[in-house]
Amino acid sequence: MTSKPGEKPVAAVAADANVLLSAVLGHAALRVFTQFDVSVLSTQGVLQEVREYLPFIAKQYDMLPQALEGR
Repeated sequence: MTSKPGEKPVAAVAADANVLLSAVLGHAALRVFTQFDVSVLSTQGVLQEVREYLPFIAKQYDMLPQALEGR
């Protein structure tokens, strides 16, 4: 993954709760995590926020929270 042609590849990306939740749901953010050789950086606070929102997201998408936790 590079930011522009000819530049050094991106080694790591920082992810907030919105990005992580998008990836959990299989949206576009998931491609960054699965198709590129990058490290994903976040904080414990962001991970806690994701855990807090998983039940609401699961309900909105008619899924079991446990199904999202394993992604």
